[in-house]
Amino acid sequence: VLVVPRRTKAGHIEILILRRGKTAPWKPGVWSLPGGVVEKGESVLIAGLRELKEETDLEPISASILGKPYYSGPGTYCMQAVLVNVDNFHKLGKSSSFPGGLPVSEDIGIPENDEWKFIDRTQIDKFEQCSDANLHILSCAFSILGTRSSI
Repeated sequence: VLVVPRRTKAGHIEILILRRGKTAPWKPGVWSLPGGVVEKGESVLIAGLRELKEETDLEPISASILGKPYYSGPGTYCMQAVLVNVDNFHKLGKSSSFPGGLPVSEDIGIPENDEWKFIDRTQIDKFEQCSDANLHILSCAFSILGTRSSI
């Protein structure tokens, strides 16, 4: 999953979340961090950069692993957060004419997500997340980023 932060003019950290489209095969209409599956032969970082482009059309200036992998229960799945810094968000929401303006998926012919928002630490519980892993990673990301002078 991707942690795409920005700092507000007041100095507060916000993180980008996306609402899964109504036709999503898993958890439609629920909020999520951008991200997806690591394809065969990809590293976590390369997969993160690919997913950033596919889901948001944003251009990264840097990317790094953030925190430790999160295992969602025994025998289920593992999520690794990738911190992606972006200095220009002007393309966000302007990639298509669909609701939310997010990029169209080549696989399904419509955007995977239909809305985007930046949230701060106090808003995590206001947007239903698709998994406990998302909640955990959001909470950890805010804690880690809150200790840094730059993001």
